[in-house]
Amino acid sequence: MTHFSSSYVVVLLCVLLYIGVNRCFPREVRPTRPLLTPVIFLAMGFGSLGELFPHAGDADLVVTVVMVAVGAGLGWLHARRWALQYRRGPNGLLVRLPGDPSLLVMIVVTFVAESFMHYAVESGQPWAATDAFAAMSYALWGVLVGMPLGRGLNVVMRCAQYANGVRVG
Repeated sequence: MTHFSSSYVVVLLCVLLYIGVNRCFPREVRPTRPLLTPVIFLAMGFGSLGELFPHAGDADLVVTVVMVAVGAGLGWLHARRWALQYRRGPNGLLVRLPGDPSLLVMIVVTFVAESFMHYAVESGQPWAATDAFAAMSYALWGVLVGMPLGRGLNVVMRCAQYANGVRVG
C-alpha cells in the first residue's frame, strides 16, 4: 500500500489544514505552545525520512542540522516582526499571537513535500534512489522544521524577557 492510498493521509491533511486555517487568526496560547508543531514535525520527519532513506549517512545529518539552523534563523526573523501581547492568566503567562497565513502555507508545503518524497521513493523513480535526492529531502525538511522552530523560540524568548520585567514587543 502506498503513502497516497492510505486513508490516514487524507485525515492528516484535514487536521493540518484545520490547524493552518486556525493559525490565520489571532490566538492566545501558553508561551511554549508554538514549539509543539516543530517538535512533532521533527519526530515524525526523522521517522519518515529514516524509513524512506535507510542508507542516509552522516552527511545527510549535517545537511539537516545546517538547514534546521537556516530555517530557524528565517523563522526567528519572521516572528521578530510580530507584535505580541502578554497577559497573566490563572495558570500563568499567556501570549496573544497574531494571525499569520504563512503558517498555513508552511503546513501545506510540508505536506506536499512529504507526499512527493514518499511518492517518488514508493513508485521507484530512479532519481529518488540517489544520494542527491536524499540530501535535498533532508535539506528541505530541515528548513521546513526550522522555520516554525525559530518562530517558536522567538516567542518563548520574548515571553521569558517579559516575565523577567524586560519590556518587549
